[in-house]
Amino acid sequence: MSTRETLTEASVSTPEHRRQNSDHIEARLAQLEARFEDRIEALEAENERLQERVGELEAENEELRAELEDVTTDVDRNSEDLAEAFQTITPLRKLVIGEGHSKPLVEVMKQLREEQGPLNQQLGEHTQKLHRLEDDLNEDIAREVGILRSQQNARIRQLATETGVELELTTGDQITRVREDGIDAVCASPRKRDRRAERVLQHIEEWGTKEQLRSGRAYRLPRPRVKRLLNGIDSIGITMTSKTVGDVFDAIEKIAAGSTRLVQRRKQGGVEHLYVGFPETTA
Repeated sequence: MSTRETLTEASVSTPEHRRQNSDHIEARLAQLEARFEDRIEALEAENERLQERVGELEAENEELRAELEDVTTDVDRNSEDLAEAFQTITPLRKLVIGEGHSKPLVEVMKQLREEQGPLNQQLGEHTQKLHRLEDDLNEDIAREVGILRSQQNARIRQLATETGVELELTTGDQITRVREDGIDAVCASPRKRDRRAERVLQHIEEWGTKEQLRSGRAYRLPRPRVKRLLNGIDSIGITMTSKTVGDVFDAIEKIAAGSTRLVQRRKQGGVEHLYVGFPETTA
């Protein structure tokens, strides 16, 4: 084929080739445009998601700021409390462990615990000791009062004898002597039950119920009532029970031993009663 024929064929096919190339370019551009639009939509969706996340983070940041402010407030308050505690720790240290200790307070307290036992145990022992001391003190006071009252009544009787004045006192009845002179007038070494018996006899008019028996008039003392009334007296020192009230009844019977006055126990309706006769009521 000659050169001229080749050029002629090329000039004939050029428009077709151009049309094909144009179609191909347009298709390619359409693909790129579609991909670009998809990418734009993806970026817009991602941007919207990021905006939402930013909003969430800002909200979380606000919450954290609020929590931080609360914590800061608590720290400031605790710092003030700690400062006050430090101001009181020195006198407290002196109060608890005394002076002259160079070791930390916790170490000294641990040593004291090992040597003397727990603090609550020590407090319990001291409380029990205090109660015993109170009981002993009340007993000593009651003994001294009884002795003084006995001495006073003896002096009154002596003066009455010297001056010829008659006193309305019954000297031969033990219960009357206890009521007028106290338990120390009839008992050399009164026990606690004896002093409680003295209390009952001194209050027999208020605590007892007057009754008429075959042998004469008497006071009736129900055991539950005596227990309740004795428990209302602070100086008794213990919580009275039915048994300890029974011990008091025993003491009253012992005081009346050898006396002609009626002192008798009776059980009525399952309740024990102590009957103490009037001075003229004999057994």
